[in-house]
Amino acid sequence: MMKFSIPGHVRVQTTLLYKVPVRYKHYKIPHAEAVYAKGPVGNFLTQVIKYDDFHIQLNIFHILQAVCLLPVAAEPVIALHFMLENDIPCELAGFGPVLLAEGLFHLFFVPAHKKNKAFFEQGFYVSFHVDNTQKFIQMLAGKYAELEEVLQMALMHSDKGVRQHPAYITPAVRNITFEDMLKCKKEEPERHLFFEARIMDLLLAYVDDGNKGKAQHASRMAEDIHAFIMENLQHWINMEMLSKKFRISKPTLQHIFYEAFHITIHQFIIEKRLEIAHELLMKERLSVKEAAFTSGFKSVSTFIKEFYKKYRATPGTTKK
Repeated sequence: MMKFSIPGHVRVQTTLLYKVPVRYKHYKIPHAEAVYAKGPVGNFLTQVIKYDDFHIQLNIFHILQAVCLLPVAAEPVIALHFMLENDIPCELAGFGPVLLAEGLFHLFFVPAHKKNKAFFEQGFYVSFHVDNTQKFIQMLAGKYAELEEVLQMALMHSDKGVRQHPAYITPAVRNITFEDMLKCKKEEPERHLFFEARIMDLLLAYVDDGNKGKAQHASRMAEDIHAFIMENLQHWINMEMLSKKFRISKPTLQHIFYEAFHITIHQFIIEKRLEIAHELLMKERLSVKEAAFTSGFKSVSTFIKEFYKKYRATPGTTKK
């Protein structure tokens, strides 16, 4: 099972209680084990429903001051993680930086006993996850053909941590997590079967998002890249920086942008900087050097060469 460990210097000042405070009654889960921790950096409520093949867990963090918590799994698990409120930047072993963004859910492989970090600022956070054993996932992959590819990919690349794309928490997905699973009052054995069916629903929603939403994801990503470039044209931009910013490879970054705008990122940046420079020369009457540097070019000679290619005139004659 995945759990968030509190650093030692904070843990000694933290009190553990085993009762859900009244103010969290909206989040109270029937049949769940609850642990409430209260300390100088904030309050933490964890509720878990445990089975041999999967665990269902809801975490609520009311953070009073910035803190780094340590997500860790006692044994390898494949988890569906849903960020219901706020964003959590993480450093995950075997993968690197990941943003757990509100409104998205991920399919993770979490190796056992690896050092992961989750960075919290002051605020209120709600996350929900279903931790599945590898045996349970293999059973589902063999039983349901529509899940086989994505689950086998998760198993195949398990040593690399997060592997799959994030999916959107639609109203239907939110209903499954909050209304169906977290408010389930069924008794055993119906409860276990009910949860297994809902996990199937969530995995199918994830696969459906991947099959139908790839173009939408790419389009949204391209728009985000476009907006970022436009806001930073007068600053230093290169593919390495964009790749880190949007957490995708440089070839994928280039492909997504070209498919949306039919121009390479490099050429797009040059074109937009030239448009800015042209306007500065015509309206602001800046010198060629000032126009070059103000529009984001780092070299006057490169600016003059690119300007001539686009406008068939030198910046100097354009200014006149």
